[in-house]
Amino acid sequence: MKKTLLVALVIVSLIFGIVAYAFAANAPDVTSDVTINARVNPKLTMTVASDAGGTPLSVVNWLGIEPDAANLTQPVFITISSNKAGTLSAAWDVDPTTANYNITSGIEALSQGFTNTAGQVKNDTITFDPDYDTPSDTAAGQSFKLTYTAAQ
Repeated sequence: MKKTLLVALVIVSLIFGIVAYAFAANAPDVTSDVTINARVNPKLTMTVASDAGGTPLSVVNWLGIEPDAANLTQPVFITISSNKAGTLSAAWDVDPTTANYNITSGIEALSQGFTNTAGQVKNDTITFDPDYDTPSDTAAGQSFKLTYTAAQ
């Protein structure tokens, strides 16, 4: 009787084990989707410096200059960081050449492209070529504003 009971328990255990394995082996796959939404904000920064070291440049003072002085130059280093390509341009508030001031910028007549890179440097040179036609009627001189614009 004990043997019969023991054999019956072993058989029942084997049957339940096989049935449980069959259910586990045939369980359907379970999936779940995850949606990722991503957006990068546009970024555009520009600094204007008088040297490669980044010394800020906001005013160039050429005062008390002799009319036959050699060309005066001011290098300009424009550093742009942008995550989109774009253009760099420059424009005068009043054209100095029409006021008989021979002040020019190398970048003003053309647009320079830039890429989506951090810290790219564009160079310009502001030149003053005074001559005897340059007005000298005011003690303060004449002011001209050159505006650099970076656009994506």
